[in-house]
Amino acid sequence: LMLTAALAQRTPHYLTITAPLLEAGTTYSGSLDETDGQNFKDGSRIELLQIFGFAGDIVELEIISEFDSYLSIYDADGELLMFNDDSNDVDAFLSLTLPETSRYRVIVSGYSEFDVGAYDLIYTKLDASTMRDGGALELPDRVSGMLDTSDDFDGDHYFDSYELTLSDSQDVFLELSSTMFDAYIFVIDADDYVIGENDDGSFSTDSELFLSLEPGTYEVVVSSFGFEETGPYELFVSVE
Repeated sequence: LMLTAALAQRTPHYLTITAPLLEAGTTYSGSLDETDGQNFKDGSRIELLQIFGFAGDIVELEIISEFDSYLSIYDADGELLMFNDDSNDVDAFLSLTLPETSRYRVIVSGYSEFDVGAYDLIYTKLDASTMRDGGALELPDRVSGMLDTSDDFDGDHYFDSYELTLSDSQDVFLELSSTMFDAYIFVIDADDYVIGENDDGSFSTDSELFLSLEPGTYEVVVSSFGFEETGPYELFVSVE
């Protein structure tokens, strides 16, 4: 499904000019139907939107819909920066740091030609001072965090540590994603044993980890695979 950079570069100029410009902190309500353009690969309908941001802005884009949604963001030159299909069952979610001061193209699509209907796109700019860098996790939970040089450091990697406490046995799924570094996640039990770790999940540099956990307290560590990497990240915790 992923729209190619070449496709984005061929977007007619008038479409870019007339595409709605979203404001941060608002929700855009739209709809995909047979009058919208199509992805030549799979026939899915697409809608072009825009955001403006400054270099270093941390932005989140989330689709809430009744169909299986797909979300992509491109820079002004048509280069794909990030895409997402499922942040949960069917909705799509992106979080990234904008690399330059510019307009960006946001492509809303369905997963297939049959995925059409109304949707809400929530556009948020994050205040870095409110981002979490540790503490207790809920079930489910979504954490917007930041690895930076003020975090704990093991000599090669910065890391944030979260506490997950379970009162019952649970099958827990953890997903760590970042647009700025190669995500790495691991879980430590009460006896200081690493009981699960992952570098690359689903053929990407994001991390995915599924664990069947007994009641108790666990440490969830967010870090990077590369040395001294920093940047924003999203940590999703859910029960399977």
